[in-house]
Amino acid sequence: MKGKTMNRKMILNYLNEYNEHEQFYMNYHEAAKSPDTLKAFLDSVDKDYVLSQHILVFDLFPDQVPEEWSDDLFFDKNDSKSILVRKHYRYTPAFNHLNVFFEMKYVLRGTCSMTIGNDSITLSKGDLCMLSPATMHSVSVFDDSMVINILIRHSTLEDILFNVLRDQSIISAFFLDNIYAKKHLEYMIFHTNDDCDIRNLVLDMYVEEIRKDFYSSSILNSMLIILFAQLTRNHRKTVDFSPTVKKLPLGNTNLLSYIQNHYQGVTLSDVAREFSYDTAYCSRLIKSITGQSFSNLLRDIRLKRAEIMLQSTNMPISQISRTIGYENPEAFIRAFRKRTDMTPSQYRNKGNVEHQEPAPAEY
Repeated sequence: MKGKTMNRKMILNYLNEYNEHEQFYMNYHEAAKSPDTLKAFLDSVDKDYVLSQHILVFDLFPDQVPEEWSDDLFFDKNDSKSILVRKHYRYTPAFNHLNVFFEMKYVLRGTCSMTIGNDSITLSKGDLCMLSPATMHSVSVFDDSMVINILIRHSTLEDILFNVLRDQSIISAFFLDNIYAKKHLEYMIFHTNDDCDIRNLVLDMYVEEIRKDFYSSSILNSMLIILFAQLTRNHRKTVDFSPTVKKLPLGNTNLLSYIQNHYQGVTLSDVAREFSYDTAYCSRLIKSITGQSFSNLLRDIRLKRAEIMLQSTNMPISQISRTIGYENPEAFIRAFRKRTDMTPSQYRNKGNVEHQEPAPAEY
């Protein structure tokens, strides 16, 4: 179905249709209600087909899915695209797993059951759950409910944090906490209820995902920024966290945000003065939050920024070096090579490899 011909009504009809995988999963779910029907169903399964299509049949292949889901399962490593929008296939068997990427789950219709760590939660229509990487979770949708998954690479969030989310909003705090802090929040849930702006934005993101033209990646990035802004503007007071967390440690993330926003030339003394800390105490606080010294944290922030600039601009290496705070390009090259095992030029050329078709995984 061509994304460019779709409107929201059409995309809803498209999402409502049970595709081949969902029909299989529904039959599997129904068959599992008794041993006899399950055996008959499993005997009829074309094993080569389900493996080739990545269809989950745990009764036949109990180790079919890895516990950790890497970028490579969804994102093409040679593709700069860093946001994917997917329908959660209804009746997919529930299984525990963790991701190396960020994930958001939006309930378009009905309800969705999740386990996140030790928490069991139910998401309702309009709920949007943000999951951090390395958070064990499972999802259950065993009716006509509709859930949309938005998968986000780490690099995308870092780019957005550098360029857009430079405020002290709850969303920027969540991502800063996950990217830099030693201990991080596993999830948070926005209750948007019948907010049509959020609903339509998620649908438009799905349309753009299907469209897949030259501009889709940039448009999806922009839509994600708008989604974050709308959530912060209209639903920041509806947020629920894990029962073990009462609120985000905003004091910590404000400190991290300040370092990130002034990374080109900030010093430890600057940070201490900004937050009225003694310099020695500020140094210990940064180490306790991030698990690394101020100088190592600053180096990591600068080099992550360099990676983004190498991938997204044609700026000369010497200019990137100066922009991120290295006056000596040789020092920048040495630090970058130590971090990535590549020179900046090699890293940039790696990103220019001809794109392949993205991985087809959906779930």
